[in-house]
Amino acid sequence: ATVTASPTVTTTYTVTGTASGCSGTNTITITVNAVPLVSITPPSATICPSGSVVLTASGASTYVWSPSTGLSATTGASVTASPVSSITYTVTGTAGNGCTASASSAVTVGTTSPLPIVEGFQNLPFLPAGWTMVDNGNDGNIWQRNTSVGGFSSTGSCAWYNNNAINAPNTRDEMHTMTLDFSPYTTAQMTFDVAYCRRTNAALSDTLVVYVSTNCGQSWTQVYSKGGTTLATAPNQNASFTPTTTQWRTETVNLNAYVGQSAVIFKFQNRNHNGNNLYLDNINISGVNTNPPASSFSMSSNTICPGGCITFLDNSTNLPTAWTWTFPGGTPSSSLSQNPGNVCWGATGTYTVTLQACNANGCSTSSQTVNVTMPTVSAGSNSSICAGGNTALNATGASSYVWTPSGSLSCFTCASPVASPTVATTYTVIGTDANGCTNSATVTVTVNPLPPAFAGVDDTICTGGNITLNATGGASYVWTPSGSLSCSTCASPVATPAATTTYTVTVTDANGCTAADAVTITVLLCTGAEEWTASGPLIYPNPSDGRFRIAIAAQELHIEVYNVLGEKVYNGMDVRSLDLSALPKGPYAIHIHAGGQVFVRKVIIQ
Repeated sequence: ATVTASPTVTTTYTVTGTASGCSGTNTITITVNAVPLVSITPPSATICPSGSVVLTASGASTYVWSPSTGLSATTGASVTASPVSSITYTVTGTAGNGCTASASSAVTVGTTSPLPIVEGFQNLPFLPAGWTMVDNGNDGNIWQRNTSVGGFSSTGSCAWYNNNAINAPNTRDEMHTMTLDFSPYTTAQMTFDVAYCRRTNAALSDTLVVYVSTNCGQSWTQVYSKGGTTLATAPNQNASFTPTTTQWRTETVNLNAYVGQSAVIFKFQNRNHNGNNLYLDNINISGVNTNPPASSFSMSSNTICPGGCITFLDNSTNLPTAWTWTFPGGTPSSSLSQNPGNVCWGATGTYTVTLQACNANGCSTSSQTVNVTMPTVSAGSNSSICAGGNTALNATGASSYVWTPSGSLSCFTCASPVASPTVATTYTVIGTDANGCTNSATVTVTVNPLPPAFAGVDDTICTGGNITLNATGGASYVWTPSGSLSCSTCASPVATPAATTTYTVTVTDANGCTAADAVTITVLLCTGAEEWTASGPLIYPNPSDGRFRIAIAAQELHIEVYNVLGEKVYNGMDVRSLDLSALPKGPYAIHIHAGGQVFVRKVIIQ
């Protein structure tokens, strides 16, 4: 009768049902909606440190982005991503038909290198790690490594561009440095060795241009440009130029305009005009810092539980060379490492961590506060209940709770469970705060027994008579109904019922626990002794639990009780209330000797 359908395209299903040889059919159409084709532009991106990129999703109606780290928003088609480290973002798009699909974009945050940068192209690979080759003409003509010549240092290798053999006018082939951090420096400069000669035809002159970018190559500023005779370090010649050690010149470029920038890239561009070979060597980019460090550090958390640890990282700027950490109450308590790693605290409290960062220009100090906390959990005050009762517990001081033992609780993960123990019980609650720290507390619930309430033995009086009731088992008493009683709150009221009445007494003990018991007073119409001679004595209640009353006018009685074996099991005089509850259950014969007569009555103990 029931099936599961999983169509991949819109499908109409037909069902045929048969009953008593007859059949019928019906159909149902399951429409399969198309899944949206969600994409992100760009599918990947590389940004500078502190940079950003706009990510745009398409293909759906609404969009949700994750993770939220570094995003300007988590919903909408376009968001700005400014992560501090490389990350992959995912967008989930929902179409108008409710179907969803996802796409992702990897954003790489470039790393920076400190100064100085000294590059003589001595080692492979070429270009060095972090450098980038750009073939703007896309013709395979690029800068090469030359191991036959070198600059003034006679290193024996350099970078060169074979303009003499390459005829690709106006191509702009480039070498890009890695991203450099100029933020700590007060002055900066670049030097490099260059060697070049042009052809005799002045039109065949090549140019070397150096650019700088402070936004990861999105825009460039020219800081050096020379070509032709101005660039030349040797006389004109048409043959392929190979410089001697004396045919080099050192160029110097002032870079003070870029100090303080955190992401600086340089590119060396050869502009080809089929002139002659261009050589480049001993690139040296350096800076000078005249400022003391600006101490700063980060920590993995500022709030931990006792026994927890925090990782510390130095973020000081202006080139510190020495570090002094102090961790009051922590293990270790101090460190001279730049990044001391994990520091642990065992006791609760507030601690001030300091970092002094120094260099040749001076020192500076920064501090942050570490909070080692645990919740102050309370389970409430101890309490008492009566057997069969309950009480509400109440935990405070944390965000979530777990109670044990839980068997007699209405819930074990709520703050205020209802406890219904049958015996005295100590409950433990473990509280967890918003930081994940825990603490515990206990509360004891004492279970007091109910009082042994007893209203006395049922009795009989004659019409117009009275009888004294007698309750035991507690500290205070309340009788009902109270209309025929001399008092309703005493232990022993005098009852004067006009008709047979059952009285109930509620007994309260010193712990406030209550119990109830009842006693029945039977009222008989007693018209004289001759009535008893005619009808004989009355024994009631019968059957009973062994406690009987004997109603008879005679003043002197002799009572004998026999079991079914004829054995006498009781003998007494002048007894009106007969307690045989200690005897085994079953039938017995009661012989009543009164007024010269013997009356035999059968009773049953049950």
